[in-house]
Amino acid sequence: MIILIILALRLIIPFTIFRWPLLGGLLAFAADFYDFPLLNSFGWGFLTPETYQPVDKMLDIYYLSFEFLVALRWRDLLARKSAIAFFSWRLIGVIAFELTQMRKLLFFAPNIFEYFYLALLTIKKFRPAFRLTRKTLAIMLLVVGVPKLVHEYILHYLEYPLGFRVIWDFVFR
Repeated sequence: MIILIILALRLIIPFTIFRWPLLGGLLAFAADFYDFPLLNSFGWGFLTPETYQPVDKMLDIYYLSFEFLVALRWRDLLARKSAIAFFSWRLIGVIAFELTQMRKLLFFAPNIFEYFYLALLTIKKFRPAFRLTRKTLAIMLLVVGVPKLVHEYILHYLEYPLGFRVIWDFVFR
């Protein structure tokens, strides 16, 4: 069953983040990105798109927690504080969503943390001496935050149906 393979991958892959923070983060992102398309193609097994959605949110927080633990060790104080703020805000938003089932809350707590984490590690891979400044943080937020806000707005504020979300995620996520 493909669902068991996907669940196993989503649970195991995040451990690679501790060994290879950027590669592991990209692999976890890919596992999250491709779960819905794979399940749509090969079958949902014992779950449905609707019953998988809360599982998906929990698995997202699960792997983002691994990235968060890595970010807590960053020496760059502004980067570490920013990561803490972005992760905490998303976590609060997901918890609020799960308690209320109000999808609009996810728009107000977008997953900027993940894109910030991946962008910062990518920059540091090619420029190891890079230090985050308020100006570069603002630029990064414009580059990664604005598209993510548009994504969250369409999916969660306008509340497009699940079929549209799958297409949107496949094309634009």
